[in-house]
Amino acid sequence: MHHPRAGSPPDGRDKARQRRAGGSGRSLEPGPNGHANPGSGNSRCRNVLFRHGNPLYAKQIFGVQVSGTLNKIDVSMQGGATVKLESATDLYFVVSVFVPGFIYNSVLASFVPRRGSTEKEALLLRWFTGTALNYGVCSPIIYGLVSGYLLNDSPFWQGIIWLLILFVAPIAVALVSAYLSQKRATRWLASKLGLRSISPIPTGWDWIFGLEDPLFVLVTLKDGTKLVGFFGEDSMASSEPGQRDLYLEKAFTIPEEGPWVEVAGSRGIYIDGSQIAFIEFRT
Repeated sequence: MHHPRAGSPPDGRDKARQRRAGGSGRSLEPGPNGHANPGSGNSRCRNVLFRHGNPLYAKQIFGVQVSGTLNKIDVSMQGGATVKLESATDLYFVVSVFVPGFIYNSVLASFVPRRGSTEKEALLLRWFTGTALNYGVCSPIIYGLVSGYLLNDSPFWQGIIWLLILFVAPIAVALVSAYLSQKRATRWLASKLGLRSISPIPTGWDWIFGLEDPLFVLVTLKDGTKLVGFFGEDSMASSEPGQRDLYLEKAFTIPEEGPWVEVAGSRGIYIDGSQIAFIEFRT
């Protein structure tokens, strides 16, 4: 039997084995789990892992490392990345995981000021929490759709219901959450349990101007000037932490005696937040 000498070119069978290994002149080395692990000769092979015979894809979406197989999806927080959608399945996964939570938090922030966070992980956790809450509320409907008990013979209406779950239900859940927060339902429940709750509203400014009741406002500026106005539905108080400006829909004057007098023809008054020393509220 002929044996090739050391350094001699491989025969046809050796070349075939190399091609099956994933590239010309490149071999596969066993990985830690006993499965073949591609080498570094082919960029496409480097991005493919093998776990129990199933192809595993890995990508990062909005700073979250997302990887999954045909029957498993793993999500882990990691730093910065770009979105890469390779199929309709990837797009559906992103929409179903991120969009309900994003809609929920965006709507809720329009009614309830929240403590800001620059941490990407905290923002993503809010999105995931909103998504989980949305699916929890809709779980009976989701169970009916998945199990086939609900509209099994009407794929069109099944699709409509899924769209409502993904895009409309988060708005409704956020509105209910905003209502309960503004009515301070959780604080009432905590008081009944003998607990003292911490307000989720970040500042007293956000809390007082977030109340539904209209208020008369006496503003004292840093130079001692006093401004009087009415804060109602058409007024505005900035929720931006760096610029606490204030618009009062009606302006008043303070006579030496008697009640405040509304300025005739006034369209309101704007007050620069950087000039405010303190504010007194009256009903």
